[in-house]
Amino acid sequence: MNVTRRDFMKLAAAGAVGTMRWRDYAAEVGMPPLRVGVLSDIHVSWRLGSGKSIDRYGAPEYYLKTLEFLRDAKVDAVIIAGDLTNYGDAAELQVVGEVWDKVFPGNRRPDGAEVVKLFLHGNHDVGFSWTHKKDFTTPEAKAALFEKSILKDRAGTWQAAFHEAWSPVYMKDVKGYKFICAHWGHEKELDAFLTAHKAELAGNKPFFYAQHPHPRDTVYGDWAWGRDKGDSTAALSKFPNAIAFSGHSHFSLTMEQSIWQGAFTSIGTASLSYIGLPEVGRIRENGHQTKDLGRDLHMGKTSCAGRQGMIMDVFPDRVNLVRREFLSNADCADVWSIPVGANAARPFDYASRAAAAQAPYFPVDARATVVRKPGKDRGKNAEEQLVITFPQALAATPHNRVIDYEVTAHVAGQPDLVRYVYAPGFFRPVVDIPSMASCVFAVSEFPAGAMVDFEICALDSWSAKSRPLTCRI
Repeated sequence: MNVTRRDFMKLAAAGAVGTMRWRDYAAEVGMPPLRVGVLSDIHVSWRLGSGKSIDRYGAPEYYLKTLEFLRDAKVDAVIIAGDLTNYGDAAELQVVGEVWDKVFPGNRRPDGAEVVKLFLHGNHDVGFSWTHKKDFTTPEAKAALFEKSILKDRAGTWQAAFHEAWSPVYMKDVKGYKFICAHWGHEKELDAFLTAHKAELAGNKPFFYAQHPHPRDTVYGDWAWGRDKGDSTAALSKFPNAIAFSGHSHFSLTMEQSIWQGAFTSIGTASLSYIGLPEVGRIRENGHQTKDLGRDLHMGKTSCAGRQGMIMDVFPDRVNLVRREFLSNADCADVWSIPVGANAARPFDYASRAAAAQAPYFPVDARATVVRKPGKDRGKNAEEQLVITFPQALAATPHNRVIDYEVTAHVAGQPDLVRYVYAPGFFRPVVDIPSMASCVFAVSEFPAGAMVDFEICALDSWSAKSRPLTCRI
């Protein structure tokens, strides 16, 4: 593809690459029969008596602004797939409810239409024993904290915050569509619940399900962090019309593994607090995972600043998922459109998408450079470094994104050294992605005076690999 970096940046600035802007999408599709906000892992944190958030990730003002956006979009319901709070304190849950009541007083939009809460507990909400572990300075301190926890009275704190009864697994009807939610620890009860309601759920019309952990062996495959033991997968596999939402991992909506179709449809919901990095399979020099590496990394950690969620539009023949980045108030990727109904296609199975993925590519004018300069490794140790800098590659397949770069160093007569780096901004809207990327080696990793050839390859969501850029020092 003969696209230069300058051409691409012009297209991105005009909004012509990667996503349709929300206002254009909304104008094109009109108002669907059902519109639902889909969030997870809002992690609202609140220091009791202080009047302020404990940390920047759980600041309730982001939750407030997101609900206001959903209100203005005229949603009929809002799913929050767990981790409503960060420390599992009743006061935090109360803030979640108070913010909701401010935006949707009486569970109503300004036009008077009802907006249905579809909330559920995650591990942070009922994880008192570990969310506060560092605060257990004495038995008395532990007992006092427990008295203020959600776990002490799940039903009572739920009623106080949301003005409705708590139930381990529950179902609500929203404009003729069924929504089922299972709280943390109660996923194993789903099969019995679905069996009891089989007559209401069977058929071609989709129903929607939410829990906190990912159903095992669906989204992100068998390597997924944050998956359950398989009970929900077994239960939902009996219902091809089921569309399941789950959180927990915080993995970005720009990763195409965030939607899976097999016996049913499963969708990862990312996070409204920060983005989780898929720290599996390979160590990234700019990643967060360093355990058992046996050496210091040569680059700082990549930022996890992102606050993502979705708007789900339900039509008779399809379900659209608008992937949204609320930190920058922009759509972060193309709309996923899921066909529904009798004999509907299932375009989001992993195998066919991986087979169809075209390798990413570098713009025709892309050039990599390498310079030697003083620096510090991750452990703040001074070292001479080789810094390879290169333009970011572009994804060739729709609904795709460059996630990683593989950088290989060749020295004659020596084993190759291979490093990986996350693509800067891989979870950001296209217009926010930095134009350049880099990778760092230590000079000491190579024989003195050796000539080093570098190859840089881009990898997409399916690990399809680009042709390399090369440079030498």
